[in-house]
Amino acid sequence: MEDEQVAKSREKLIATIKYEFANADEVLAKAFELVGQNINPLKMEDGVIRFPIIPVRRDEGLHVRKHTTSQIPYIHSHTFYELIFVNKGKCIQLIDDKKVILNQGDLCILSPQIEHAIMPSTEKDIIIKIVIPIDVFNHINVNAHFDEPITMIRDVSTETEYLLFKILKESFASDDYVNATIENYLALLFVELVRSKNIDSIFLEKITQYIYANMEDATLDNLAKSLGYNKSYLSRIINQKTNKSFSELLTEIRMQRASQMIFENKCIDDIAQAVGYKNTSGLYKQFKKYYGMTPNEFKQLL
Repeated sequence: MEDEQVAKSREKLIATIKYEFANADEVLAKAFELVGQNINPLKMEDGVIRFPIIPVRRDEGLHVRKHTTSQIPYIHSHTFYELIFVNKGKCIQLIDDKKVILNQGDLCILSPQIEHAIMPSTEKDIIIKIVIPIDVFNHINVNAHFDEPITMIRDVSTETEYLLFKILKESFASDDYVNATIENYLALLFVELVRSKNIDSIFLEKITQYIYANMEDATLDNLAKSLGYNKSYLSRIINQKTNKSFSELLTEIRMQRASQMIFENKCIDDIAQAVGYKNTSGLYKQFKKYYGMTPNEFKQLL
Protein backbone atom coordinates (compact mmCIF):
# COMPACT_ATOMS: atom_id res chain seq x y z
CA MET A 1 0.00 0.00 0.00
CA GLU A 2 2.88 2.36 0.78
CA ASP A 3 4.48 1.58 -2.58
CA GLU A 4 1.21 2.28 -4.38
CA GLN A 5 0.90 5.68 -2.69
CA VAL A 6 4.48 6.58 -3.58
CA ALA A 7 3.98 5.52 -7.21
CA LYS A 8 1.01 7.90 -7.59
CA SER A 9 3.14 10.95 -6.86
CA ARG A 10 6.14 11.95 -8.99
CA GLU A 11 7.57 14.00 -6.13
CA LYS A 12 7.20 11.18 -3.58
CA LEU A 13 8.68 8.68 -6.02
CA ILE A 14 11.75 10.81 -6.68
CA ALA A 15 12.16 11.52 -2.97
CA THR A 16 11.96 7.80 -2.15
CA ILE A 17 14.54 6.93 -4.81
CA LYS A 18 16.92 9.61 -3.51
CA TYR A 19 16.47 8.33 0.04
CA GLU A 20 17.02 4.64 -0.75
CA PHE A 21 19.80 4.75 -3.37
CA ALA A 22 23.30 6.18 -3.04
CA ASN A 23 23.56 6.81 -6.80
CA ALA A 24 20.00 8.13 -7.14
CA ASP A 25 20.93 11.23 -9.16
CA GLU A 26 22.73 9.12 -11.77
CA VAL A 27 19.89 6.58 -11.91
CA LEU A 28 17.21 9.27 -12.26
CA ALA A 29 19.16 11.16 -14.94
CA LYS A 30 19.43 7.98 -17.03
CA ALA A 31 15.75 7.16 -16.47
CA PHE A 32 14.62 10.62 -17.63
CA GLU A 33 16.95 10.41 -20.65
CA LEU A 34 15.49 7.08 -21.79
CA VAL A 35 11.89 8.08 -21.11
CA GLY A 36 12.48 11.23 -23.16
CA GLN A 37 13.49 8.95 -26.04
CA ASN A 38 10.33 6.85 -25.54
CA ILE A 39 12.47 3.96 -24.25
CA ASN A 40 11.40 1.95 -21.22
CA PRO A 41 14.37 2.12 -18.80
CA LEU A 42 13.20 -1.01 -16.96
CA LYS A 43 14.35 -4.00 -19.01
CA MET A 44 12.92 -7.25 -17.64
CA GLU A 45 14.47 -10.65 -18.35
CA ASP A 46 13.31 -13.88 -16.67
CA GLY A 47 11.13 -11.83 -14.33
CA VAL A 48 14.09 -9.72 -13.12
CA ILE A 49 14.44 -5.98 -13.78
CA ARG A 50 17.78 -4.86 -15.16
CA PHE A 51 18.35 -1.10 -15.23
CA PRO A 52 21.13 0.37 -17.44
CA ILE A 53 22.81 1.71 -14.30
CA ILE A 54 22.92 -0.68 -11.34
CA PRO A 55 21.09 0.98 -8.41
CA VAL A 56 23.13 1.01 -5.19
CA ARG A 57 21.02 0.71 -2.05
CA ARG A 58 22.05 3.19 0.63
CA ASP A 59 23.16 2.31 4.17
CA GLU A 60 19.92 2.40 6.18
CA GLY A 61 21.52 1.61 9.54
CA LEU A 62 21.50 -1.71 11.34
CA HIS A 63 18.10 -3.39 10.99
CA VAL A 64 16.33 -6.70 10.48
CA ARG A 65 13.47 -7.44 8.11
CA LYS A 66 11.55 -10.32 6.53
CA HIS A 67 11.76 -10.67 2.76
CA THR A 68 8.40 -9.98 1.13
CA THR A 69 6.20 -11.86 -1.33
CA SER A 70 5.42 -8.71 -3.33
CA GLN A 71 8.76 -7.11 -4.21
CA ILE A 72 9.63 -7.26 -7.91
CA PRO A 73 13.22 -8.59 -8.15
CA TYR A 74 15.78 -6.22 -9.63
CA ILE A 75 19.55 -6.30 -10.00
CA HIS A 76 21.14 -4.01 -7.42
CA SER A 77 24.09 -3.69 -5.06
CA HIS A 78 24.59 -2.17 -1.58
CA THR A 79 26.74 0.20 0.42
CA PHE A 80 26.38 -2.27 3.32
CA TYR A 81 26.75 -5.96 4.14
CA GLU A 82 23.63 -8.10 3.93
CA LEU A 83 23.10 -11.33 5.85
CA ILE A 84 20.34 -13.58 4.47
CA PHE A 85 19.02 -16.56 6.43
CA VAL A 86 16.35 -19.03 5.35
CA ASN A 87 14.35 -20.00 8.43
CA LYS A 88 11.81 -21.92 6.39
CA GLY A 89 11.36 -22.86 2.72
CA LYS A 90 13.94 -21.57 0.26
CA CYS A 91 15.44 -18.38 -1.16
CA ILE A 92 16.30 -18.04 -4.85
CA GLN A 93 18.82 -15.38 -5.85
CA LEU A 94 20.67 -14.23 -8.93
CA ILE A 95 24.25 -13.36 -7.98
CA ASP A 96 26.46 -12.15 -10.82
CA ASP A 97 23.79 -13.62 -13.15
CA LYS A 98 24.17 -17.07 -11.59
CA LYS A 99 21.28 -18.76 -9.84
CA VAL A 100 21.90 -19.52 -6.16
CA ILE A 101 19.41 -21.48 -4.04
CA LEU A 102 19.42 -21.27 -0.26
CA ASN A 103 17.41 -23.98 1.46
CA GLN A 104 16.03 -24.08 4.99
CA GLY A 105 18.86 -23.57 7.47
CA ASP A 106 21.22 -21.97 4.93
CA LEU A 107 22.82 -18.55 5.34
CA CYS A 108 24.84 -16.19 3.17
CA ILE A 109 26.66 -12.91 3.72
CA LEU A 110 26.95 -10.52 0.76
CA SER A 111 29.62 -7.83 0.73
CA PRO A 112 29.03 -4.27 -0.54
CA GLN A 113 29.02 -3.87 -4.34
CA ILE A 114 27.91 -7.48 -4.97
CA GLU A 115 25.24 -7.35 -7.68
CA HIS A 116 22.24 -9.58 -7.00
CA ALA A 117 18.47 -9.92 -7.05
CA ILE A 118 16.26 -11.89 -4.67
CA MET A 119 13.19 -13.58 -6.08
CA PRO A 120 9.93 -12.93 -4.17
CA SER A 121 9.28 -15.37 -1.36
CA THR A 122 6.17 -17.53 -1.22
CA GLU A 123 3.75 -17.71 1.69
CA LYS A 124 5.60 -20.86 2.82
CA ASP A 125 8.99 -19.13 3.01
CA ILE A 126 10.48 -17.24 5.94
CA ILE A 127 13.58 -15.36 4.76
CA ILE A 128 15.31 -13.05 7.22
CA LYS A 129 17.56 -10.22 5.96
CA ILE A 130 19.92 -8.28 8.23
CA VAL A 131 21.41 -5.01 6.95
CA ILE A 132 24.85 -4.48 8.54
CA PRO A 133 26.54 -1.09 7.92
CA ILE A 134 30.24 -1.30 7.02
CA ASP A 135 31.41 0.31 10.28
CA VAL A 136 29.33 -2.12 12.35
CA PHE A 137 30.58 -5.08 10.28
CA ASN A 138 34.21 -4.04 10.72
CA HIS A 139 33.65 -3.64 14.46
CA ILE A 140 32.14 -7.09 15.03
CA ASN A 141 34.28 -8.87 12.41
CA VAL A 142 37.43 -8.31 14.46
CA ASN A 143 39.50 -11.12 13.02
CA ALA A 144 38.37 -10.54 9.42
CA HIS A 145 37.10 -14.09 8.90
CA PHE A 146 34.37 -13.01 6.47
CA ASP A 147 36.25 -10.94 3.92
CA GLU A 148 35.13 -13.00 0.91
CA PRO A 149 32.69 -11.20 -1.44
CA ILE A 150 30.14 -13.96 -0.80
CA THR A 151 30.11 -16.28 2.21
CA MET A 152 27.81 -19.31 1.97
CA ILE A 153 27.13 -21.53 4.97
CA ARG A 154 24.85 -24.51 4.52
CA ASP A 155 22.69 -25.93 7.30
CA VAL A 156 23.80 -23.71 10.18
CA SER A 157 24.16 -25.02 13.73
CA THR A 158 21.44 -24.93 16.40
CA GLU A 159 23.48 -22.27 18.24
CA THR A 160 23.50 -20.08 15.12
CA GLU A 161 19.72 -20.41 14.72
CA TYR A 162 19.27 -19.46 18.39
CA LEU A 163 21.38 -16.29 17.98
CA LEU A 164 19.47 -15.35 14.83
CA PHE A 165 16.21 -15.79 16.75
CA LYS A 166 17.53 -13.51 19.52
CA ILE A 167 18.50 -10.88 16.92
CA LEU A 168 15.05 -11.07 15.32
CA LYS A 169 13.32 -10.80 18.70
CA GLU A 170 15.51 -7.87 19.74
CA SER A 171 14.66 -5.98 16.53
CA PHE A 172 11.10 -5.55 17.86
CA ALA A 173 12.28 -3.85 21.07
CA SER A 174 11.92 -0.08 21.35
CA ASP A 175 14.41 1.01 24.02
CA ASP A 176 17.79 2.70 23.64
CA TYR A 177 19.75 -0.56 23.79
CA VAL A 178 18.41 -2.25 20.65
CA ASN A 179 21.33 -1.55 18.30
CA ALA A 180 24.00 -2.29 20.91
CA THR A 181 22.30 -5.57 21.82
CA ILE A 182 21.95 -6.64 18.18
CA GLU A 183 25.62 -5.78 17.53
CA ASN A 184 26.68 -8.00 20.44
CA TYR A 185 24.50 -10.86 19.24
CA LEU A 186 25.96 -10.44 15.74
CA ALA A 187 29.49 -10.62 17.18
CA LEU A 188 28.59 -13.89 18.92
CA LEU A 189 26.93 -15.10 15.71
CA PHE A 190 30.11 -14.45 13.70
CA VAL A 191 32.20 -16.35 16.24
CA GLU A 192 29.81 -19.32 16.02
CA LEU A 193 29.93 -19.22 12.22
CA VAL A 194 33.74 -19.10 12.21
CA ARG A 195 33.99 -22.04 14.62
CA SER A 196 31.65 -24.25 12.63
CA LYS A 197 33.18 -23.14 9.33
CA ASN A 198 36.77 -23.85 10.39
CA ILE A 199 36.02 -27.24 11.97
CA ASP A 200 33.72 -28.64 9.33
CA SER A 201 34.51 -26.92 6.05
CA ILE A 202 37.43 -29.12 4.91
CA PHE A 203 35.68 -32.35 5.90
CA LEU A 204 32.38 -31.40 4.29
CA GLU A 205 34.11 -30.03 1.20
CA LYS A 206 35.75 -33.42 0.59
CA ILE A 207 32.39 -35.18 0.90
CA THR A 208 30.69 -32.66 -1.38
CA GLN A 209 33.48 -32.94 -3.97
CA TYR A 210 33.14 -36.74 -3.97
CA ILE A 211 29.35 -36.60 -4.44
CA TYR A 212 29.55 -34.06 -7.27
CA ALA A 213 32.25 -36.11 -9.02
CA ASN A 214 30.36 -39.40 -8.57
CA MET A 215 26.75 -38.26 -8.48
CA GLU A 216 25.49 -41.05 -10.72
CA ASP A 217 26.72 -43.87 -8.48
CA ALA A 218 27.93 -42.32 -5.21
CA THR A 219 27.83 -44.68 -2.21
CA LEU A 220 28.87 -44.48 1.44
CA ASP A 221 31.14 -47.51 0.89
CA ASN A 222 33.11 -45.84 -1.88
CA LEU A 223 33.27 -42.53 -0.03
CA ALA A 224 34.67 -44.27 3.06
CA LYS A 225 37.33 -45.99 0.92
CA SER A 226 38.31 -42.74 -0.82
CA LEU A 227 38.71 -40.91 2.52
CA GLY A 228 40.28 -43.84 4.35
CA TYR A 229 37.53 -44.11 6.97
CA ASN A 230 35.62 -47.02 8.41
CA LYS A 231 32.12 -46.98 6.88
CA SER A 232 30.22 -47.01 10.20
CA TYR A 233 32.48 -44.35 11.73
CA LEU A 234 32.13 -42.10 8.68
CA SER A 235 28.35 -42.48 8.80
CA ARG A 236 28.30 -41.29 12.43
CA ILE A 237 30.62 -38.34 11.69
CA ILE A 238 28.49 -37.19 8.75
CA ASN A 239 25.39 -37.32 10.93
CA GLN A 240 27.10 -35.36 13.72
CA LYS A 241 28.40 -32.65 11.38
CA THR A 242 25.34 -32.23 9.16
CA ASN A 243 22.39 -33.72 11.12
CA LYS A 244 21.80 -35.79 7.98
CA SER A 245 22.52 -39.33 6.89
CA PHE A 246 24.75 -39.90 3.85
CA SER A 247 21.69 -40.76 1.73
CA GLU A 248 19.93 -37.55 2.83
CA LEU A 249 23.03 -35.50 2.00
CA LEU A 250 23.32 -37.24 -1.37
CA THR A 251 19.66 -36.50 -2.13
CA GLU A 252 20.06 -32.85 -1.12
CA ILE A 253 23.03 -32.34 -3.45
CA ARG A 254 21.29 -34.22 -6.26
CA MET A 255 18.20 -32.01 -5.92
CA GLN A 256 20.30 -28.84 -5.85
CA ARG A 257 22.10 -29.94 -9.01
CA ALA A 258 18.79 -30.91 -10.65
CA SER A 259 17.30 -27.47 -9.89
CA GLN A 260 20.39 -25.78 -11.37
CA MET A 261 20.10 -27.85 -14.55
CA ILE A 262 16.38 -26.97 -14.82
CA PHE A 263 17.40 -23.31 -14.63
CA GLU A 264 19.87 -24.01 -17.46
CA ASN A 265 16.98 -25.46 -19.56
CA LYS A 266 18.51 -28.93 -19.70
CA CYS A 267 16.40 -31.85 -20.92
CA ILE A 268 14.68 -33.71 -18.06
CA ASP A 269 16.07 -37.05 -19.31
CA ASP A 270 19.60 -35.67 -19.24
CA ILE A 271 19.03 -34.22 -15.76
CA ALA A 272 17.78 -37.56 -14.39
CA GLN A 273 20.83 -39.39 -15.74
CA ALA A 274 23.28 -36.71 -14.61
CA VAL A 275 22.10 -36.74 -10.99
CA GLY A 276 21.90 -40.51 -10.66
CA TYR A 277 18.35 -41.64 -11.50
CA LYS A 278 17.72 -44.49 -13.93
CA ASN A 279 14.55 -42.86 -15.25
CA THR A 280 12.64 -39.58 -15.06
CA SER A 281 9.93 -41.02 -12.80
CA GLY A 282 12.49 -41.54 -10.05
CA LEU A 283 13.66 -37.94 -10.40
CA TYR A 284 10.06 -36.60 -10.47
CA LYS A 285 9.15 -38.52 -7.32
CA GLN A 286 12.19 -37.35 -5.33
CA PHE A 287 12.00 -33.76 -6.65
CA LYS A 288 8.33 -33.54 -5.64
CA LYS A 289 9.15 -34.90 -2.18
CA TYR A 290 12.10 -32.50 -1.70
CA TYR A 291 10.73 -29.25 -3.15
CA GLY A 292 6.99 -29.87 -2.83
CA MET A 293 6.52 -29.45 -6.59
CA THR A 294 7.36 -31.17 -9.85
CA PRO A 295 10.32 -30.10 -12.02
CA ASN A 296 7.84 -28.50 -14.48
CA GLU A 297 6.14 -26.54 -11.70
CA PHE A 298 9.56 -25.48 -10.40
CA LYS A 299 10.56 -24.24 -13.87
CA GLN A 300 7.44 -22.07 -14.07
CA LEU A 301 8.61 -20.17 -10.97
CA LEU A 302 11.86 -19.12 -12.66
